[in-house]
Amino acid sequence: MLRARDAIGLLFDREVAKLAAVVAIGWWMCWTGATSGSWIEFTGAMRGIEDLLSMLAVLVGATLAFGGTLALMVKLMYDAVALANAN
Repeated sequence: MLRARDAIGLLFDREVAKLAAVVAIGWWMCWTGATSGSWIEFTGAMRGIEDLLSMLAVLVGATLAFGGTLALMVKLMYDAVALANAN
């Protein structure tokens, strides 16, 4: 049986903190890539490069956010099951 103390211990694990940071960075990249607007208006090729970098930031951010969330859930479930079976 998993106790509350054990569950809290799972949440404050170092690996969980790393995965939470990956998820936060992913969401930040999605947010900044989707709302990228600069104070300088580019034209021509520079505008295309800016759009490409914004799209790349959103794609990488989405990959980090969703992949990190999935990895975080798998880690928490695996550790919780292992801890519950150990007791």
